[in-house]
Amino acid sequence: MSLFTSLFARHSNRDDGRFGYAVLGTGHGAEKMCEALRHSETARVAAIVSSSREKAARFGRRYGVTQAFTYDEISSLGSIRNIDAVYLALPVSLHRRFTEEAAAAGKHVLCEKPMAATVADAQAMIAACSAANRLLMLSYRLDYDPMHREAERLIKGGALGIIQHVRANFGIVAKDGWRMNTETAGGGSLFDVGVYPVHALHEIFGETKLTAAHILQNANDLELDTRWQGTLESGATFTCHSSYIERDADILAVRGSSGMLTLRNAFGYKRTQLEAELRRRGSEDISLADDSKAPTLFQLEAEHLAACVREGETLRSPGESGLRDLRTLKQIELHATRTVR
Repeated sequence: MSLFTSLFARHSNRDDGRFGYAVLGTGHGAEKMCEALRHSETARVAAIVSSSREKAARFGRRYGVTQAFTYDEISSLGSIRNIDAVYLALPVSLHRRFTEEAAAAGKHVLCEKPMAATVADAQAMIAACSAANRLLMLSYRLDYDPMHREAERLIKGGALGIIQHVRANFGIVAKDGWRMNTETAGGGSLFDVGVYPVHALHEIFGETKLTAAHILQNANDLELDTRWQGTLESGATFTCHSSYIERDADILAVRGSSGMLTLRNAFGYKRTQLEAELRRRGSEDISLADDSKAPTLFQLEAEHLAACVREGETLRSPGESGLRDLRTLKQIELHATRTVR
């Protein structure tokens, strides 16, 4: 047994048979995942990875996780048997490095969106996981949201008739930190929160065609606010907005020839609300029965990857979906007119 393996074996969590994740990072996303998997019967957080073992251990103690690693030790995770996958809750600029290192260590990858800083990085991530015969899944948690799925069912089922227009907006007021650092962010509001509307339109309506876009940026070339518009495969139009300087309505609204549908709190962490006005049924608010005890979306996506690995389920959001969305983000960025704030 190597010195590294011996050292961490003395401090390792007991392997209880659940699918084990090493969580990379100690920020908001890491907190959400660690809290969510406390309640899972099929997946758990087996280790925390951060810039130092002390920081990782301190964070892990909050969630009963005792295995702690540094970022420089990712390549050694192959010897840790109770870790099946890594969850990348890191700035986008680091996604390629740790996807490649995790895959080389024999671990599956659950990666936060956007997938990568460049198309070349995304392609390299897919290639690395394919070569290692490991799964690469994007953390599109809203793919598991019941209201999103019901909205998709109504739209694709023809309840709104012929789709005429779609509007999708998501804006936050960004504070100083990695989001406002051009070296670590890997993009501004478009890549951080604009990816939500981009992904939703792709999932529900298919490919999109850009017709116009405008970016507001600061003096350091960091994109702060983007508006874009275009057409769907069906010929319907769409308008979208992302922002770091305006808390815009968090909404996905769809108008059709036979009605309207609105998802409020569509992309953030608040409970999503679905409203539909259908000519054949009149206006209604669609809600679930008491879902206070329902699994969080973080838990559902982590359990989904576990089921894909262990039970052969079909991956819902593979690396190719992240690459598709990234290409659209890059197209918007390339063709947008620009104003400096």
